[in-house]
Amino acid sequence: AGNMGHFQGLDVAIRAAAALDPGHAVDLVLMGSGLARPELERLVEELASPHVRLMPAVAPAESMAYLASADAHLISLIDLPFFAATIPGKTQVAMAHGRPAIVAVRGDAADLVRTADAGVATTPTKGGFERAFSELGQMSARRLAELGANGRKYYDEHLTLGRAAAQ
Repeated sequence: AGNMGHFQGLDVAIRAAAALDPGHAVDLVLMGSGLARPELERLVEELASPHVRLMPAVAPAESMAYLASADAHLISLIDLPFFAATIPGKTQVAMAHGRPAIVAVRGDAADLVRTADAGVATTPTKGGFERAFSELGQMSARRLAELGANGRKYYDEHLTLGRAAAQ
């Protein structure tokens, strides 16, 4: 959910999800708006994959219910050196919601999710997404819940506004 710009590299994630076998357990549901949305809509239509769905943008208050119900959250940025030193806000959103994250961002965001054992870190490439989607799709519900709980615990201990202010 959120911005669908060119820096997010969602076209690569869509192509990776569309390449999954029809019976695969992972579906990529994207919600939001942005400059790349028209291109993404055309790509989704062209690929006609049962694993990819685009939803319209919703008000931020309404998006929270969707985010809370997701099995996992996707955080993706194209591979530019600048992004290695960023942690997209979506990372903290996934952790705060107690949901595992697929982090396709090199550097700090991937390190954070690895440290917290809160999801799967990968490269923002088609192969990286395919590996992450495959890994996630093979996880038990118990393991997914464990990753989400790890993320929430790490968020509470290190990332809340109160903890940041104290530091």
